Amino acid sequence: MILRKSLPTFLVWIVLFGLYNTRCKARNNQNHQEIKIKVRVINDTDHRFTHVSLFSKPFPDLNPKDSTSFISVSYNPLKDDALIYCMKNDKNLGRYLEVPKTKKEEWIYKIDSLRNDILYVSLHLE
Repeated sequence: MILRKSLPTFLVWIVLFGLYNTRCKARNNQNHQEIKIKVRVINDTDHRFTHVSLFSKPFPDLNPKDSTSFISVSYNPLKDDALIYCMKNDKNLGRYLEVPKTKKEEWIYKIDSLRNDILYVSLHLE
């Protein structure tokens, strides 16, 4: 007798839990979707940078006051680093980057300066 009364309640809880779990998975997938943006890197310093990498994608070496062309980059926060990596002489340099919120425009990451082995990078909208 008790089983018959509690069975409908139990089934309702299972259905509600399933709906909640499905909604949470969909929300998590939306938050971690891969975004595709076009970026350009400008070296506004007097230093030469080699082995340049942005969002885990290799870029060409940058001479002083040099820039790359716009390159399409796919960024997935679960797989890629929101970092710029490069080398100056034999020293590895890196800096965390702000990720653009919109993907429709072209973005520029500008290496403004290098002081005490720290890269200073700014984000600009083309």
